[in-house]
Amino acid sequence: MTAGELREQIWSELVRQNAAAYPLPPHGHNPNFKGARAAAKHLIKHPLLLGHTTILVGMEAVLLPLRGMLLEAGYVLIVPHRTKKNTYWKLEGVDKAAARIENFQVFGINTSLEAVEVAVIASVVLDVSGARLSKGFGFSAKGAPVDVPTLTLVHSQMIVPALEVAADSRVQGYATPEKLVSEITS
Repeated sequence: MTAGELREQIWSELVRQNAAAYPLPPHGHNPNFKGARAAAKHLIKHPLLLGHTTILVGMEAVLLPLRGMLLEAGYVLIVPHRTKKNTYWKLEGVDKAAARIENFQVFGINTSLEAVEVAVIASVVLDVSGARLSKGFGFSAKGAPVDVPTLTLVHSQMIVPALEVAADSRVQGYATPEKLVSEITS
């Protein structure tokens, strides 16, 4: 099986299980899924987030609830520009409305990645050892663009026992709607 075939399998299974959320269909995206808010509530308790203040968070719809929760909790968010590669917005001390992609430029100030301590990126497939596949292009296609601990949110339908293709990157922890996995041993 190729990476593309595995992605297609996961996207189709999310649809078949009625687990995908807007934007639909999930094909071609790091998918949003039903239960993303519950997964975000688990992830915000991850030990890698506690004790840090500046978090790089991707722009995908699945990460919207987490961005809002992090802003409400007082974190500084660094978020990527929608269309300009290597351009980032800093969201600090702002309303959770700033968590919406269309508000990044309204509430954010242009910044770099220097202060980032932890990253949260979206995924299409994750295995139990932390190996992940993204949609294959765009922001975080090869993982976080900085060398920091990385986390993700996934639906249980997106987890496989072992990734049998080359991983795009690895994460150190993840959350599903049901639980937080704070330690991954490969």
